[in-house]
Amino acid sequence: DDDERQVNFPRHVEETRKCREDLHNIHDVAKLVQNWVQVGSVQRGSGSIKGCPLLMRAIAGAGKTWSTKQLMAILSADAKKASPQSVVPLLITVQDLMFRARRAGVEEIKEGFLEWYLRDRYGDEGFLGMLQDAYQSRRVVIILDGLDEAASSRSKLEQYLLRSLVPAGFVIVVTSRPEGVDFGLYKSSFLRMELKELSTEQQRAIIEHQMDEGKNKEFFTSLLDYMKARSQLNNIYKEHCKNPSSIEKIPESDTTMDSKKHLDSSRQVNLEGNVVSTPAELEAVAKECKPVLDEELRSLCRLAGLNEDQLKLVSNKSLETAVEKCEKKYPEINGFRSGPPIAWARDIVRSSILCVSGEQLLRVCEAISSHRSLEVVRVKNYFSKLDSTNFRRFNMTVKVSFQVNGRCIYHLAEVQIHLQAIFDFKSKNDKLMHKPYEYFRSLFDRDNEKIKNLLDRGWMKVMKERMDLYDEFLKNPVLLSLFVRVLESLETTGTVLSLDVLPSSKADLYAKALKDVVKQKLAEGVDAGELLNALKILSAANQFSQRRQFSSADVCEALESRKDLLEVLNRQYSDAKIMPCIKVLEQEGGDFTSESGKYQGVHLSFQEYLCASYLDQVTLHNDASWEGLPQFLGNEFNQNMLSLAKDLNTLLPFAEAVVTKDNIDDVDDEVIANAPMHPSFVFLFMCNVCVHVRLVRFSSYV
Repeated sequence: DDDERQVNFPRHVEETRKCREDLHNIHDVAKLVQNWVQVGSVQRGSGSIKGCPLLMRAIAGAGKTWSTKQLMAILSADAKKASPQSVVPLLITVQDLMFRARRAGVEEIKEGFLEWYLRDRYGDEGFLGMLQDAYQSRRVVIILDGLDEAASSRSKLEQYLLRSLVPAGFVIVVTSRPEGVDFGLYKSSFLRMELKELSTEQQRAIIEHQMDEGKNKEFFTSLLDYMKARSQLNNIYKEHCKNPSSIEKIPESDTTMDSKKHLDSSRQVNLEGNVVSTPAELEAVAKECKPVLDEELRSLCRLAGLNEDQLKLVSNKSLETAVEKCEKKYPEINGFRSGPPIAWARDIVRSSILCVSGEQLLRVCEAISSHRSLEVVRVKNYFSKLDSTNFRRFNMTVKVSFQVNGRCIYHLAEVQIHLQAIFDFKSKNDKLMHKPYEYFRSLFDRDNEKIKNLLDRGWMKVMKERMDLYDEFLKNPVLLSLFVRVLESLETTGTVLSLDVLPSSKADLYAKALKDVVKQKLAEGVDAGELLNALKILSAANQFSQRRQFSSADVCEALESRKDLLEVLNRQYSDAKIMPCIKVLEQEGGDFTSESGKYQGVHLSFQEYLCASYLDQVTLHNDASWEGLPQFLGNEFNQNMLSLAKDLNTLLPFAEAVVTKDNIDDVDDEVIANAPMHPSFVFLFMCNVCVHVRLVRFSSYV
C-alpha cells in the first residue's frame, strides 16, 4: 500500500488475513465471538497472542453500542469459566474516556494512557487489580465504542491505538460511524466489518414488542409486506439481468408534451377522427384498435425470437374504471391540458410482452422502436426510475394507425415490457404486491390537499419518496423505535393516519417523537416549549464543543445567559426525576448546579437533532466565525447533524448569517485557498446561498 499514513504490522496482517477467511460468513455477535475471540485465545495461557483487531462500522442508530454490549455479555459469561484461555472484556465508551481526560486535564494520549484510564475509572472498585493483571498479561479484549465521538481528539486516539495497543498484541474492537474513521489507516491490520440493516424478521419483532394491537398496527403490517415485496423484486432483477446498465440507460421520451404542456394533438380521437368526448366513443375506437395491435405484436414477437406464450393479450380496460381515473388524473387545466379528461385515456387497449432475460428485453425494445406500423410516442423506463413498488418494466405508449370505413384513424395504446420472473412474482403474490399497494394508495389520497400541493413533483414520486423514507426507518433500530412511538402517539390521540401527520423526513421523525417524549415526561408546572428550548441550547453547546458527555459546569455555562431555562431544567428533574433525551450518570443534590454532575445524551442523534433545530438562532451566529465555518462544515463529528439541519432548512440560513456577520473581504486569500472544502460546504455555494454577501471570489475555486 502506497498510503504513507498506513500502519503495517506483518504479524497482524497475516492474522487479519486468516481471520478474514474464518469470518466470511459471520452474521451475529455470538458467532463472531465463537469464530474470532475463541479461536484467537487458544494459546493465551502460554502468553502467545493470537487474534486480530476488528473495526466495526455502521451509520447513526444502527446498533453499534448494542452490539458491543452483546459482545461484552458473551465474553463475560466465558470469563466466568476462569480457564487459562478465558479473556476479560473491557468496554470503553470513547465519550467517557474523553470526558475523564478533559476533567483530569490529560491532554496527551500516549504510552500508559489506558492504564491511567483504568485507575481513574475503576480506582474505587475491588476488581481494578484483576483488570490490570488481564491488561498486563494481554488477556483483555479492548472494546472501544464510538471512536468518531472523540471528535477533535480522534487523530491522537487513533495514533495511540495503532502505534501502541495494536503492536502490543491486544485484541481490539473499535466501533465508529463510517465518516468518523480514516479508513486507510485500518486497511491491512484490521478486520473490517459492517453492521447489517435490520432484517424483516427483526423489524417485525421490534414492532410486535413495542406496539400494542390497534389500527395503526395495520400500517406496519402493510409496510413490512410492501418492503418485503420490494426486496424480493430487487433480488429477482439481479438474478435475471446480468447487464442491468444497458437496460437502465434506455432513455425516456415523451412526444405528447411540449414545454410541460400536453399537446392537443395527442388526445384520443373517435371513429370520425374528432377528439373523443364520451366513453362510448372511446370504447368504439378501442374495439377497432385491439385486433390491429394484437396482430402487430404477434409479428413483432416472432421476429424478436419470442415464444407465443410470452405475449400476453388481455381484454380492453373497463370504461368505468377509466372514466374514474381520467377525472382524477387528467382534469382540464388552462394552459396545461385541454379537455375532456376521457380523451387522455391511453391504456384502454393494452398488452404485455414477457422477456426471460435482459438481452430479450433489449431486443424487444429495439423491435418496437423501429417498427414501421407502431409509432412510439412515450417511453417510461421503470428500470432506471423506480416507482414506489420497485416493479420494474417499460411502459410504452404506441400510436396504432388503421382504416375504418376508408378513413385513417389512430389510437394510443399501452405496451408493457416485463422481465417474466418479475411479472410472475407479481401475479402469484397478490398479498405482498396488490393489497399493501392499495392500502398506501388510499393513504396517499390523490384528493388530499397536501398531495395536490406536491403534484408539481408528481403523485407517484411523492409516494415513492415517502416509501423510501419509511424503508430507511425500518432498517435502523433507533429510527424504527421512534417511528413506532410516533404511530402509537397518533393512535392514542385518535388522529387519523394521513400524509399530513406522518413524518416527512428523518428530522421530522425526531421532531414528532421528541414532542411525544416531552409530553409524556413533562413535570407538572413545566412549560414544554421552554424545556425544549433549554435542551436545544444545551445540545448546541455540546455539539459545538464536540462532546456527548458533559458536566454540571457545562450545563451552567451553556445556559449562562438564560438562567430562567436553567431553572426549567432543574425543576423538571427535581419534580419528575427524569429528563427527556438526557441520561444522568452522576449527580448529587438533585439539580444541574451540583458540582459532581455528569450527564450524556440518551443517543447522540438526539443531541444532533436538537442542535440542528437550533442552528439558525442568532446566538449561534454570534459565536461562529467565517474562518471556522469550513472546518465546522467539514468536521466528521457534525455530518449527521448537518444532514438533519438540511432537512430542517436551518443549515443554509446559519451559513449565510455567519458570512454576513463577518467582513469577509478582510479574510486572506490564503485562508480561503487552504480551507478544507467538504462536499456540504461546496453545496452551500452551488446553491448560491450567499449570492448577496460577496462570495463571487469563490466561484473559480469551487
